[in-house]
Amino acid sequence: MIIKERSFPLEIECLEALLKRIDIRHVKRKEITDQLAKYVSGYKGEQSLDYYLALLPEDYLIIHHLRLKFKEYYFQIDTLILTPFFFIIAEVKNLSGKLHFDHIHHQLIRTANQNEEIFQDPLLQAKRQRHQLVEWLKQYNIKKQIPIEPIVVITHQSAHIHADPSVAKNIIKNTYLIEKVKDLQSTFKEPIFTKKELQHIAKLLVKHHSPKELNLLESYHLLESELLTGVHCPQCNKIPMEHHRGNWTCLHCGYQSKEAHLGTIRELLLLTNQKTLTNQQLRKMLNLTSASISRNYLKSMSLTSGGSTRNRVYFYELT
Repeated sequence: MIIKERSFPLEIECLEALLKRIDIRHVKRKEITDQLAKYVSGYKGEQSLDYYLALLPEDYLIIHHLRLKFKEYYFQIDTLILTPFFFIIAEVKNLSGKLHFDHIHHQLIRTANQNEEIFQDPLLQAKRQRHQLVEWLKQYNIKKQIPIEPIVVITHQSAHIHADPSVAKNIIKNTYLIEKVKDLQSTFKEPIFTKKELQHIAKLLVKHHSPKELNLLESYHLLESELLTGVHCPQCNKIPMEHHRGNWTCLHCGYQSKEAHLGTIRELLLLTNQKTLTNQQLRKMLNLTSASISRNYLKSMSLTSGGSTRNRVYFYELT
């Protein structure tokens, strides 16, 4: 049973928005495009795991994209599987080519198309998450000795895995997930938690999930003034669209919409980490000159607001 669904990664939405909002010749464009490709590939890999997760027993609880605070730092788990007998922490990787897990130096070396890349050891990362999860649970008086199995799940079908026998059992293809679970079932036969206790732990974890806040302008050392303003066309992604009598018209492809501004507002608030909006800010975002048109758009969005008419601030929920 899925307790927390896998949400569409905010990183992908923000990076896509950023690529729309920087000049086509911007020096950071390739770096941002490459990073976006990695996130998209990772997300597709996680999605490919869903078929096998659906084959698990109904009383196994699944939590996706869990981010918890431990002491002053956060840790994030791709997929956590809770069972009455054991837990599984799955670190999911969608990598092709030859994957050599160097357990001596704790690194993953990928060779593909005669190129070599070095990554952090995902199994070591999953083991670290196991320690953090155990310590986090102790804060809430869950101190039972829980068998927690850290595994790396490789989802790309053309991946060729090379790993030392000492760690190989914890590095699997997604197609082997059910067999891996059966192996654990045969090892851990005595239940540690009742169904009620397991549900309590799952709810506790989800309750304390803390979504990550992104600041791409800071990450890529960009200025807000470098972002292109104006409504982008949902049809061809060109900027800006022209406003006339309540309609937005794309000067490039001719597409028309009454609501094209909504996507632009969300994009620019995401990129600037703003949770509030004023009439003046909206006019700048949408390239509007009329305060009354801007005010009408703000009212139509049914946003909570505060302050006097002249200095009114609208609160925007980036959910």
